[in-house]
Parts: sequence; structure tokens; C-alpha cells
Amino acid sequence: MSHASLNLLLDLGLLSSWKAVYHIDMKVTIEIPEYNGETGLVHDGYGGKLRVYGAADGKHARIDGDRDGMITLANALLSIAYNWDQAPEFAHHHLDPNFLLDDGSTEVVVQRLKS
Repeated sequence: MSHASLNLLLDLGLLSSWKAVYHIDMKVTIEIPEYNGETGLVHDGYGGKLRVYGAADGKHARIDGDRDGMITLANALLSIAYNWDQAPEFAHHHLDPNFLLDDGSTEVVVQRLKS
């Protein structure tokens, strides 16, 4: 259905929002290894590209990435979050072109804040 058709249905009151038309149910299963004192935090990387841009004023940042880069970043974030109680403060992952990301990516360090 075109955007014009959806807007017409909205205008006629026959559709409350586009969300009803574009709603997609998705289930994703991700295995997150438990923290191990010998190996540290572990997560799967899918490669991909990530570029991180920070504003000079330090008030915002932008992350651009392809599909695999975003999945690699998501796995790193989930690995830290789900191992919060087991991993030490400042547990972190390095994502860079030498490890987990493709050439042309920005180095990203995802790190847990001190509790």
C-alpha cells in the first residue's frame, strides 16, 4: 500500500496509525555466554562496519553501521548487560577493524559504568 493511500485512510478515520499496517512481529534468539574470570566477557561478532561520530560540543553522537556491524554492536552491549552481576566494574569489549569489525570502521569500546 502506498504512502498516499495510507494517508487517505488516516484522513478518513479508517486507520488510527500506520503502525497497524506496518507492525511486524519478530523473535530473535541470541546466545550470550556467561562471564568467566579466565576468558572475560565473550560475544559473537559478525564483522560488518561501524562508524561513530561525536559532536564537538560533546552533547550527541551518531553511530552508522551496516547490518552486521549493528548486530556485532548489539551483541557486545547485551553481553555486558546480561553479565552485569558477574563481570567486574569497567568490563568492556573492543570493537575495531583488527577485531570483529571490517576495515574502514571506527574503533569502539563498549564499557560498563562503575556501579
